[in-house]
Amino acid sequence: MKVALLGGGGLRSPLLARALAGSGLGVRELALYDKDPGRLAAIAPVVETSAPGIRVSVSRTPAAAVRGSRFVFASIRAGGQEARAHDERVCIEAGVLGQETVGAAGAALAMRNVPAMLRLARVVEREAPGATLINYTNPAGMVTEALLNETSLEVVGICDTPAELTDRVVELLYLDPAACSVGWSGINHLGWLTALEEADPTGAFPPENRLEDLFGDPDRLLRIHRAGLFETSEMAGAIPSEYVFLHLHPHRAAERTRASGTTRGAAILNLEQALFAGLTAAAGDGQRAHSEYLQFVGERDATYFQIESRGDARQAVGVRPGGGPTGYDRIGLQAVRALLGDEPEEMVVNTRNRSPLGGPAVPELPADDVVEVAALVGRNGVAPIPQPPLPAGARDLLRRVKATEREFVRAALAGNPGTAAEALREHPAGGPEAAAIFGDLHTVAEEV
Repeated sequence: MKVALLGGGGLRSPLLARALAGSGLGVRELALYDKDPGRLAAIAPVVETSAPGIRVSVSRTPAAAVRGSRFVFASIRAGGQEARAHDERVCIEAGVLGQETVGAAGAALAMRNVPAMLRLARVVEREAPGATLINYTNPAGMVTEALLNETSLEVVGICDTPAELTDRVVELLYLDPAACSVGWSGINHLGWLTALEEADPTGAFPPENRLEDLFGDPDRLLRIHRAGLFETSEMAGAIPSEYVFLHLHPHRAAERTRASGTTRGAAILNLEQALFAGLTAAAGDGQRAHSEYLQFVGERDATYFQIESRGDARQAVGVRPGGGPTGYDRIGLQAVRALLGDEPEEMVVNTRNRSPLGGPAVPELPADDVVEVAALVGRNGVAPIPQPPLPAGARDLLRRVKATEREFVRAALAGNPGTAAEALREHPAGGPEAAAIFGDLHTVAEEV
């Protein structure tokens, strides 16, 4: 089986390659394509070292990469980390939230990535019409919505945020993850863990929602996230992902970012530059290059939400000593395994909000919207699982953000930043100040 990775010069490529190599799914070739041949040449040896038993090929065009592929992963960032760092800096200097997927910077990223991904999807339609496109590209929900609306491809959007949050809650409750069924509702980077049902091993009793154990325990509730993100009252009835904080408290996040003297985009850009210098110095020495890469991943993951919170450190989550796939690579492997399997597997994905019965799975939004939701994923496709209503405050926030994101997608498809700027006025992490500086951000789609 052949798998393609568009955006193969990205720094999570070796993680996915490692997961596929150890999967036992019969992956024989991993074809990499990236618009930046220098990045691709530097990272390809690390990918090869990470994927024993798989032939790693480097393609000069996306068509060559995807031709004959059963799965196509897409993980691109049009404009690179440089555009991200620029946009976040402009936002913070203007006193508004600067975060790659939320608010003004998120709308600008959609303006760049949606058209770029649509062009790549057209290549997949032509060269591998039977392939499933697994989308990591941010803003993942908006990109997935555009691809599902504008192409004939089977598209599944994935993100590691739901799994990482669920892992932390499972650990706090001392549960066996294999015995738990997850409820998740929302849109990408605005989602809530709504249930964590533990099955009775004897089958004598119905599953029990163990989240109830946390709602009456403020101390454990506050241990779920980094310090300074949520009050316990904001976790009543459902556990929000970290990104909900950015929508609830954008000015607090902006103030903390300004006080730090940097942004996460700038921090990641500096780490990437150091990594590629190390990879260049290690040219021809695969093990040294691999060690340089693993150090980078640990440092990168340690910065996750460190600026926006009070800065207390969690264990890095990208690579753990002696561990198997985690985060980005685990979710990608889970999606492939589920889509090939005889029995559907439960996982959280970005997909159309239409349950098998025809109604919306996320009850707050229309069935034709793309949402992030718990679903059964199998060889016959994705079947969203109907979710309970969210708490009132979460429900209103979700509807408001989704309304603006629909406009961001429409603006990106039309190449009209003015439409996005107007919608940004109504975004809870935007407002008139964010709309006023939108013209200073990188909103022009590039060739990929």
